[in-house]
Amino acid sequence: MTTLDRTKQMFDVPGTGRETYTEHFSNADLVLGVLTVNHMLKQLYPVVVVYNNAANPVQVLPDFVYSINTNRIQVDLSSYGIIAGVWHVRVIGG
Repeated sequence: MTTLDRTKQMFDVPGTGRETYTEHFSNADLVLGVLTVNHMLKQLYPVVVVYNNAANPVQVLPDFVYSINTNRIQVDLSSYGIIAGVWHVRVIGG
């Protein structure tokens, strides 16, 4: 079994004054189907987008997104069961 190095990236969106945070994750990163994301965007209500690992990635709707504080969210994907491969989450601040 291989373990995934969680890739984390911060981007500025030119001309918007917004930052985004991207993280790639696998089932091993979930605790009871929930992913904790430390995005450090200083936003209590960020926009959260999740994509699966399909050949043509599909945006999936989390069961819930919990805003823990201005730098951390939890993304509940428990209804998806065990997820296969590497999925992707993008957090958009501003």
